Amino acid sequence: MAEQSAIPSGSFTASGALIRVANIPFTTGNPYQRLMYTGPSTNYQIVNFPKGQFLENANIGTVKAPIIHIHWDDRLFGASTNFEANRANAMQTISQLKLYRANGGRVVWTIHNRRPHKERDSETFEWFRYELCKIVDIIHVHAPHAAVHMVEVYSASAEKIRIIRHPSYLGAYEPADDTLSRPLSDSGIRNFLFFGMFRGNKGLGLLGEAAGMLRTKRQGWTLDVVGQSFASQRRLLRKLNWVEGVSITPDRVPDADIPLIFGNAQAFVVPFQNLFTSGSIMLAQTFGLPIIGPDIPEMRQTIPRACWDLLYTSNRPRKVMLKMLKIVDMGHDELSERREACFEYARETSPEVIGSAFSQALDSIRPNRQEQNLNVQS
Repeated sequence: MAEQSAIPSGSFTASGALIRVANIPFTTGNPYQRLMYTGPSTNYQIVNFPKGQFLENANIGTVKAPIIHIHWDDRLFGASTNFEANRANAMQTISQLKLYRANGGRVVWTIHNRRPHKERDSETFEWFRYELCKIVDIIHVHAPHAAVHMVEVYSASAEKIRIIRHPSYLGAYEPADDTLSRPLSDSGIRNFLFFGMFRGNKGLGLLGEAAGMLRTKRQGWTLDVVGQSFASQRRLLRKLNWVEGVSITPDRVPDADIPLIFGNAQAFVVPFQNLFTSGSIMLAQTFGLPIIGPDIPEMRQTIPRACWDLLYTSNRPRKVMLKMLKIVDMGHDELSERREACFEYARETSPEVIGSAFSQALDSIRPNRQEQNLNVQS
């Protein structure tokens, strides 16, 4: 299980052509996939490949890309409650991937989640992951804890695993220089932010209780809760809304609003019940926001050491409140130091750095010219 370095690699073609990589499924709502293929030293071009076409086009002659990159694998076989249909779909997907590999194609698989967000068919999900571990050339994870999970739970080969960190979002929503030069507000008011889909494991109930307790101890702070809500969370949101200083935006916000939302905040609160990979944490640190969250290995492997003292040791409202209180009482200079530590982490994991590391990983499995009969984008 090697952590990939960021040494750029040379072009494989004299003409400077980029090798096409079919990403399945592909999403335009989150820039993550695009960021993984960013950087002047990358040899690869991401290809939008609709998941609905995968089974019909998974052989080499029609995909026209020598590498397939799989994301969010629970979506490939569907989220149906028809278990027989799920298993048949999963088996067909595995068969098509085997055919693709037999014809010279290569397969990379990024592990985003420990479990599906909507767990309807655990047995098929687990079977599919076991089978993918046997087929793929690279299992890409974002942190050491994820590598351990794949080896211990799915018997993944350690030699296949590449640890390449989640990229920061520098340059994704505004120029990187604008993000890194934005000063910390000196208003005296501490502005907390919670951002992301309001799923059950995000700890909104815990956050509401902590905010209520903090309001009885200190004034001079606000909390913005922003993200797409679900019907099951509405009661918790109403309870949060009763706390003075809490503002709730229960909708997906336009990308253009991201810099303003994060630029106005000073700390990011993530009272998650569990954690595997979190784009919202990386987004917050990109904008210089130290993280308040649970003190678990998954979190320590995702944030700079300078902010570890903001992690709480048990999922109790008082523990969360005390860390929020620490931010409220923190001096401007100390908070500025935390902010700079987050900015430095964002630089270390910039899309250019991570894109180069990912390109190097793909270089190690690129099909030989003699064995591939696929189109290469020029």
